Amino acid sequence: MYPSDSTFLRRGGDPEKVAATLDQLRSILPKLNTDFVRPPVKTMNHVGLIYTALNPQFSGMLLGVSSVAQLSETLDYWRNLETYDYGDVWAALYRLL
Repeated sequence: MYPSDSTFLRRGGDPEKVAATLDQLRSILPKLNTDFVRPPVKTMNHVGLIYTALNPQFSGMLLGVSSVAQLSETLDYWRNLETYDYGDVWAALYRLL
């Protein structure tokens, strides 16, 4: 359940419309996180970074962080994308979405 102050709800997101996709994502992440030696995908922020950074259709992204800690965590994970191969995760996300 999303908290009433979640940005997803504030931006008009409908949890019922994405419930099935989120369930599928939850079911594939454990396998994707054990296939290789790399930092795991833990948050929706990680999912978004992987999907956008590795997508050849995008040439950049806009970050909407709400704190210095969130910016730091995002940049740390961005470095992971430059260091480790997340191509299989991107492909799985592409098929899912």
